[in-house]
Amino acid sequence: MSIYIIPMKIINNVTKSFADEKEAFFVDMASQTVWDDGDFYDFIHMTPKGTKIVGSLLY
Repeated sequence: MSIYIIPMKIINNVTKSFADEKEAFFVDMASQTVWDDGDFYDFIHMTPKGTKIVGSLLY
């Protein structure tokens, strides 16, 4: 498990609350797959490997 999953879960919780309030579509990427440190450069930016995971979740 990635050390970056904790900040991702925090951001997802805030984003989900906002999406629920606005009745908007939301994809909880923090719980949809297993992330590892190789998926991230830092707390915000994903590596090509991480972006492929995001793409597979959205497409």
